[in-house]
Formats: sequence, structure tokens, C-alpha cells
Amino acid sequence: MSKVPALFDVNAIFGKPCAGRSDFPTIQERLNTMNRLGINRALVWNSESTQNHALSSNQSLIDEIHQTPDAEGRIFPALTISNLMIYENDGVVSLTS
Repeated sequence: MSKVPALFDVNAIFGKPCAGRSDFPTIQERLNTMNRLGINRALVWNSESTQNHALSSNQSLIDEIHQTPDAEGRIFPALTISNLMIYENDGVVSLTS
């Protein structure tokens, strides 16, 4: 029997968009689906960052990853960049810390 290689979802989404219902409003729901499908890791972006403040949405994603058991090491944040960040106090620096 052959072994299935590690699966990595490179375009995973989570969050609560302003229009419609989200399939993954929490990181835990994303993890549950990953477990069901046998996905080992995921690069996840926050759908709220396209309609809300990008920096706060990025921070929300990072915080939820830290607060969700078993998410660290499996879910990696894909941070959203906004052209307004260069004008915000520590906007660009916050992405690297």
C-alpha cells in the first residue's frame, strides 16, 4: 500500500465576510475540515481583510491561530497588505514582527 504525501492547502480562507455566510468563521472549523480531509497544513488568509482594516484583520487571524489548540504548526497566516499601510504608524513593521 502506498503512502499519501503530506497535503498542504495553499489558499485556505477563514473569517466572516460582510456578504453571506462563511464556511469557516473560526480557525477551529478550518481545522476540523482539514482533519476530515487529511490535510496536514494550510496557508490561511482572513476574508475580513478585504473589507475591513487589513492590519486589524491580520492581527485577528494571528490571535485566533494562537488561541486555537493544535493550530500552531498546522495553520500559517497569509497576511493581507494594503497600500494604506505605508502611511500608518508601524503599518509595514507590524507585518514582520
